Amino acid sequence: MILSVGHLLPDPDTLDSMNNLANVLFSQGKYKEAEQMHRQTLELIETVLGRKHPSTLKNGRILAECLRTTYKRGEPGSSQG
Repeated sequence: MILSVGHLLPDPDTLDSMNNLANVLFSQGKYKEAEQMHRQTLELIETVLGRKHPSTLKNGRILAECLRTTYKRGEPGSSQG
């Protein structure tokens, strides 16, 4: 599922569902897919709610934890930065 910021923006419930999916992917050991979903969700949340909204900050922290855990486990992760 790829959503583009240039198209219709999802509502906050959809963004929560995307975040939940990313968490499930991570718990299944699908680290690269989880990272991609977390990044996509964060980008959309920033667009919908703004950079300083508590949900944006929370999801940024979740992405950071995903990255920290992934790299701590020695997984390659993505080349996005």
